[in-house]
Amino acid sequence: GLLVALGLVAGMLVARWFAKRQKLNVDTVSSLVLWATIGGFIGARLGHVFLYDWVYYRAHLIESLYVWEGGFSSYGGFIGALLVLGVWFWKHKKEALRYADVLAFAFPLAWGIGRIGCFLIHDHPGVCTDFFLGMNEPKGVCARFDLGLLESIQNLLIFAVFVLLLKRYKHLPRGMFTALLAILYATPRFFFDFLRIWEGPFADARYFGLTPAQYGSVVLMFVGMAVLANGVSSFRQTSGSTR
Repeated sequence: GLLVALGLVAGMLVARWFAKRQKLNVDTVSSLVLWATIGGFIGARLGHVFLYDWVYYRAHLIESLYVWEGGFSSYGGFIGALLVLGVWFWKHKKEALRYADVLAFAFPLAWGIGRIGCFLIHDHPGVCTDFFLGMNEPKGVCARFDLGLLESIQNLLIFAVFVLLLKRYKHLPRGMFTALLAILYATPRFFFDFLRIWEGPFADARYFGLTPAQYGSVVLMFVGMAVLANGVSSFRQTSGSTR
């Protein structure tokens, strides 16, 4: 909980800084972050209940409200946040990608910090490994991948790439950070989920051999590529018309 809170604070500060840099309304960004967070937590819980453990929760429906016991789906959270943000984006179509880029720029830092909390309590164990990042189990059965650690490293690296892009290029296609976040998050995440533990209470639900997050990753990859292609095309047209 502490690491998630720290991640949210860090993400908010970075989003506000980036909004100022892009000459966007900082208060609007703060409001969007707040509503995205609320929608994200609701979606994350619903995603866990219906996609990961519905067999249990349909028999213990009241426990679906016991959020203090844990159980959140990252892709459920993404969907919840996007549904909430979608209303604002639909009303402000011309500014949608500019504000989406602000949120996308800050998101990997917030998510990377929050995932450190998952790593510290080891609630996303993976398969046994002799890789140097493997974490020893308390009972000493084997060293396992820790998906919280892997995803934290992944997201902090994405944020580092974003910072380097910002320093290297003065002008980037609108929607670039949104598209890159979708692609750079979804692609490794798809393969990471093959490393998740397959048995026991920490095992994720799988449908035809894939986790719900892997299906979400495939969709997110295609969305990211579509946004990237559209942004690059629009950027070229704009650049060509101003020569």
